[in-house]
Amino acid sequence: MTPRIDRGTVSAAAVLVVMLLLGIVSGVALDRWVLRPDRELAVGRSGAMPRERFDPTRARDRFSGQLARELGLSPDQQAAVDSLLRLQQVRARTLMRETRPRIRELTLETEASIRAVLTEEQWNRWQALRRERGGRRPPPR
Repeated sequence: MTPRIDRGTVSAAAVLVVMLLLGIVSGVALDRWVLRPDRELAVGRSGAMPRERFDPTRARDRFSGQLARELGLSPDQQAAVDSLLRLQQVRARTLMRETRPRIRELTLETEASIRAVLTEEQWNRWQALRRERGGRRPPPR
C-alpha cells in the first residue's frame, strides 16, 4: 500500500520549506546588519567602491590578536592559540570542500520545490528580489 499525498501534506511541506528559507535569509540579514554592521555589502555604502574580498587568514589573525589583547595571553600562549586556529581553519576548509556539493544539491532541490509551489509571476518576482538583494549566483533555469 503506497501512501497517498494529499493537498494538505504538500501545503505543509511548502510552508516548511518557505520557513526554512526565511530563517536562512533572516540569519544572513542578522549577520550582515546587526552582528557585523561594519562589514560592507557587495558595494560600498557610497555605491562607488566595491568591498574587499573576504580573507580568512586576515580574519583569523585579527581574531587571534583580539584574543591575545582581551585575555592577556603570553607570547607562548598566543603562538599556541594561533596554531590551533590555523589547524581549525584548515580542517574547516576541508570540511566545506566535502560538504559544498551536497549543500548545493539541497539548495537546488529546495528551489525546484519552491518553484513548483509558486506561480510564474511569483517565481519571477522571487528571482528579482534575490537579484536586488545581491544573490551571488544566477537563478537556476
